[in-house]
Amino acid sequence: MNKSLVYTILLLIITVIKPALARPVDEWISDNTDLHMCQTDAVGYLKVISKGLPMSRIQSDSGVSFKYLNTIVKSDYIKMTDAVSQYVAVKVALSLLSFNSNSLNAENIAAHISTGTKPFLPFNFANGVKIIDANSKGKTIVYKTKMPITEAHQQAEKLALAGRISTVAYVCSNAAMVEDLLERHIVIQYDYYDANGDFFSSFTINGHQEV
Repeated sequence: MNKSLVYTILLLIITVIKPALARPVDEWISDNTDLHMCQTDAVGYLKVISKGLPMSRIQSDSGVSFKYLNTIVKSDYIKMTDAVSQYVAVKVALSLLSFNSNSLNAENIAAHISTGTKPFLPFNFANGVKIIDANSKGKTIVYKTKMPITEAHQQAEKLALAGRISTVAYVCSNAAMVEDLLERHIVIQYDYYDANGDFFSSFTINGHQEV
C-alpha cells in the first residue's frame, strides 16, 4: 500500500482518538452538562454515603492528604495520556489497514488503552495513592489502585471517596472524553486496595456493578 496513504490514515486516527485521551487536565472542566452517558455507581461506598460524608468537598485531615493532583502529577499525567493516545491510534490504524471490522469497537479500544498504560505504571498521585495495574475485561478498563494506608485507618474511606469524586468530575465534565470513550460504551473502573493489598472498594463510570 502507498506509504502516503498509510500516513494519511494514521494521522486521521490520531486526530479522532487523541483529543479524548490527551486533553490537558486544566481543560477538563467544561460546560458539558449532558451526563446521560456518565453514570456512576460504587461498591463499598454505600456505608460512606450513608454516613453523610460530603460528595463534593472533603477537608484534609492530619496524616492523610486527599489531594490527587499537583503540578508535577498533572505534567506526568499529560505525558502518559499523550503516549497512550498515540499507542491506541497506531493500533487502531494498523487494524483498519488490515480491514478489521472490529477496529473501533469498545472491547478493542479498552484493550489498547489498558495495554498502552502499563509501561507508565505505577502512576503516583500527589497523596501516595498509585495506579499499579491496568487491564481490560471486555469493554471495561480496570485500574488497580493502591492506597498508602490500611483499611483500618480512620481516613481510608475518605481517601478512596476523594479519588472517586475527582475522577468522576474530570471524566464526566470532559465533553470530548464523554463522546469518544463513554459514548462508545467503554466502562472505566477503579478498584481500590489498601496498603496490605486487601480489596477495599470499587466504582465505575458508565457501568453498573451489583452491590
